[in-house]
Parts: sequence; C-alpha cells; structure tokens
Amino acid sequence: MVDKTPTLSDLLATVVESYVEDLHVALPCKIQSYDATKLIADVQPQIKRSVTKKDGTKAYESFPLIPSVPIAFPRANDWFLSLPLQAGDFVFVVCSERSLEDWRATGTESEPTDYRMHRLDGAVAFPVSLYPSSNLLASVSTTNMVLGKDAGAKIYVRSDGKIHIGEATDFVAKATPTENRLDALESKVNELITFAATHAHTGVTTGLGVSGVAPGAPSSITPGDAVASSVAKVE
Repeated sequence: MVDKTPTLSDLLATVVESYVEDLHVALPCKIQSYDATKLIADVQPQIKRSVTKKDGTKAYESFPLIPSVPIAFPRANDWFLSLPLQAGDFVFVVCSERSLEDWRATGTESEPTDYRMHRLDGAVAFPVSLYPSSNLLASVSTTNMVLGKDAGAKIYVRSDGKIHIGEATDFVAKATPTENRLDALESKVNELITFAATHAHTGVTTGLGVSGVAPGAPSSITPGDAVASSVAKVE
C-alpha cells in the first residue's frame, strides 16, 4: 500500500491539534497533599489526556502531578470563607491565560516572564462542590441557604428571614419548648421587678425581729430542663 503524501491542510491540522493538546483550560483534580499555611496543594488531574502516537493513532495517559497549586478560597479584603481541605478532596483547577508567578510575588500589575498560555504551571484550584455523582451532597435545599457539614451541624438561612442552627429534621420541633420556657422566665422576672418597685411593709418595728414573707410576693420559679433543645434557634 502506497503511503499518502500529506497535504498542506493535513500538516496544518496536525500542528493545530498538537498545540490544542497542550493547551489547558480547566480540570477536576484530587488533592494529594495540602499546606494550609501556604494555601497550596499538590493535585492530580482526574481526566486523562489524549496523545497522538508516531503512527497517527490515539492513546490516553495520565497528566503529571501538578505541584504547589494555589488554593482560592472565597475572600474580600480580610473577610473570607475557608474549608478544612485534606488529601482526597476534589478541587476544580483552572489554568490561567498567562503566568501568575510575578503577580503572585508582587501583588501588582506585572509582565509575564513566561509567554506560554494556559499551561498547567499556571493552575489555580477552587474548592467548589464538583464531585462525582457517586458522592453527591444530601443536604442541599431548594428553599434555604445551607452552611455546614452534610452529616453534621448546619446553619440554615431561610427565605422568611429566619436563621436556624441544627439539623433540618428536628430544630423546629425542639426549638418550641425552649422558647416557651424563656417566655415563662421573662414573665417571672418582670413580675419580680414590678413587685420590688411597688410593695411596702406594715407593722414593722426596730430590733432583731424578722418579718414574715411580704404579702403579694410572686411564687418561685419551678426549675425545668436546663436546655429544652439540643440545637439552637435564632430569629
């Protein structure tokens, strides 16, 4: 069989394809190690890349480990939100259009010393909720904003403006007894304040005698459970 002589179009297509194969935009990665002090992580891309072999056939190979990738937590000035990242967590890595090295070192507008674009060494990791379908969150709400641990404590910001702390399955039921006891305690305190400001004693003489209980004194407050709920409710 006679080999076909490649045309100019074939050569151009090969060059473009070769360039595109080395141009990176975004990939899901798994953290291999994490330095919380420097906010950097070594990450392993989770999707293999295709390579063209000498005979023109395609093959797939793993990306190399990407070292010292900056972790981008949500932040504005000194305000921030951090997550307890650890090895095995997934992050979404975006490859910057230009090298970030000089800008990260100075914090000012800089000229890139590396003119390559969309390279793996310009990667930034975002700890967003991009996980495999086998490990989806179970506590996502369609009506409330939720902050917390999927199988643990959470903060719920509801659409009616109320904030709840606890589990969605029990905080409403358990908050009611606590609120009732606080209302009863407030009523007793107000009764004591009114009594102290208005009562007067009659038939009092000087000496070492002890007067009886002042008439009209409020009854004692019966102790109850210290906390009627294992979760808190804030409104």
